[in-house]
Amino acid sequence: MNSSGKRFVYFLPFILLFTTSVAFYFFSTRFGQRPGYILGFVFYWLFWCIAIPFVLTGPKSIAALFKVHQPALGQNKIRNISFLVLPLILVYAYEFPKVIQQADTIIIISSTALSIINATAEEILWRGTFLKLMGQSSKWYVPFSSLGFAMWHFAPQIVFTNPNPGGSLSFVAVSFILGLFYSSVVKDTQSILLTTASHILFDFSGLGGRLYF
Repeated sequence: MNSSGKRFVYFLPFILLFTTSVAFYFFSTRFGQRPGYILGFVFYWLFWCIAIPFVLTGPKSIAALFKVHQPALGQNKIRNISFLVLPLILVYAYEFPKVIQQADTIIIISSTALSIINATAEEILWRGTFLKLMGQSSKWYVPFSSLGFAMWHFAPQIVFTNPNPGGSLSFVAVSFILGLFYSSVVKDTQSILLTTASHILFDFSGLGGRLYF
C-alpha cells in the first residue's frame, strides 16, 4: 500500500461528492429522474465503490475484507451487537410499515437486489477501504469514514429529496450515525461481513425499488 493512496483517502469524500453530484445531475437532466437516478448510482458503485478500492488496495485485499476473525464479534461483543441491531429495530418499526403498503412482487425483488448491491459496495469503500488505508490504530478512521459516508448522501438527493421530516439534512445525519456504528464494528472486528449483512437489511427497509416501478 503506497503513501499516495493513504493521502488520497483524505480527499476522497470531497472528490466523490463532487463527481457523483455532477453525475446525478447530468443523468437526470439527460434521461429523466428515474433513469438518471439509477445511472448515478451505477457510476457510484462501479467507479467509486469497486474500481477505486481495487486500485488502492488490490483484489486480494477486497476479498480479505469479508474474512471473519476471532472473536467474530470483536472484543466489544455487546456494543457491536447493539450497533448492528439497533438501527434495524428503528427502521423496521418506523419506516418499513409505511413503505410495505406500496409494495408488490416487483418492488420486493428489485429492492432486495438494490440493497445487496448498494450495501456491499458501500461497505467495501467506506468501511473496508478506509480501514485498510487509514489503519486500525487510526483515531480518525471512525469519524472520518462516517463523515464521508454521510456527506455522499447529499448527491442522490439532487434527484429525489428525502420526504421525511428534516429533508436532506436529517437523511445525512442518520447516515452519519449509521456510519459511526458500522465503522466502530469494523474497526473492532477487522471485517465488513457483519456490517454488510446489517446494511443490506437496513437498505431493504426503505424498499428502494419503489423509485423505479
